[in-house]
Amino acid sequence: MTQDELAEAAAAAVAQMARQLGSEVLPDGSDSAQLLAPAAALRVARQVELAAHAEVGVHIRRAREDGLSWHEIGGLLQFGPLAAASDMSVSQYAFDYCVGPQGARPWFDPPVFTWTCPACGQMIRDRGPALMPAADEKGHADGCRRLTACQAGWQAGR
Repeated sequence: MTQDELAEAAAAAVAQMARQLGSEVLPDGSDSAQLLAPAAALRVARQVELAAHAEVGVHIRRAREDGLSWHEIGGLLQFGPLAAASDMSVSQYAFDYCVGPQGARPWFDPPVFTWTCPACGQMIRDRGPALMPAADEKGHADGCRRLTACQAGWQAGR
């Protein structure tokens, strides 16, 4: 599907959801993006955006559990151009996408993204790509194979 086709499908979905929610539909609109009153379309489109963001978060959790790095996730989310135009890394953009911008939290309450390590079965409190895996991923069981491999990969890439 092209970007234009995706945008058209999203506009049609917003219009359909708005109708189901009882929103005002404008008469004789040929363009699906213009079938709704602007306020109703904006409200429903934002609800769809928030739901889609939550769904992306579910898949990011699955990706972390599957061993993808924050850098790989950022690449899949196409944060490369943003990172190239700023002082933030692709990895940091991916993490912030999940937990919100760093400035939104006090310094003593760093953001975390939780996921379950399939290797050790523990709930991981992931602080993002700040330092190194052993410091950023709190909660692994002693001797966790995944953390050991991730840490070794990080050290090799230094």
